[in-house]
Amino acid sequence: MKHFTITGIFLLLCSLQSEMLHAQSSLDLRDFNERTSLYNKRGMLTLGGWAVANIGTNTILSMNASGEDKYFYRFNIYWNVVNLGLAGIGYYNELRRDPSYYSLTESIDRQKRIEKTFAFNSGLNVAYIAGGFYLMEFSKNTDRNADLYSGFGKGLILQGGFLLVFDAAMHYAHNRNSRRLKGIINNLSVSSNGIGLSYHF
Repeated sequence: MKHFTITGIFLLLCSLQSEMLHAQSSLDLRDFNERTSLYNKRGMLTLGGWAVANIGTNTILSMNASGEDKYFYRFNIYWNVVNLGLAGIGYYNELRRDPSYYSLTESIDRQKRIEKTFAFNSGLNVAYIAGGFYLMEFSKNTDRNADLYSGFGKGLILQGGFLLVFDAAMHYAHNRNSRRLKGIINNLSVSSNGIGLSYHF
């Protein structure tokens, strides 16, 4: 009888420990997703702020501009109208998301997509910058629309440079946040009987 009582207490304690671990992991997962959402919102506000500042400043400067400067200012306006739209859509979508909605698997998949997106964008930004230098060099060897090529080339370099820094910073922030997710996964492992969950991302 005593043996069964001790066994019962042991199983009860294991069950309570498991429930406490699950509850703590749920809170940690929500905190992780809230932080992810916060980083995305701040990122979209930063991108939107850059866009608004560019549109306003370049609109004023373009009024009396001529030559390649005129096309440089116009390019910055056009580019940042798109940036502003993307930032607005991104921020709105983030407001609609409920951090408690995501399961562990969904959180892992989302984290992968976010990091891959910013990594891909960083590579794309390098291509923008390279394209800008190409346009500037091309403008030196043509008599037709040389100012346009040069102005747009400078605009590409400026905007691509900003986006390269922006995307690299966002990727770094999300990558650091992913350590919290790895900690949650590690806490879910049941080491007492050698059974555990294993995720790789």
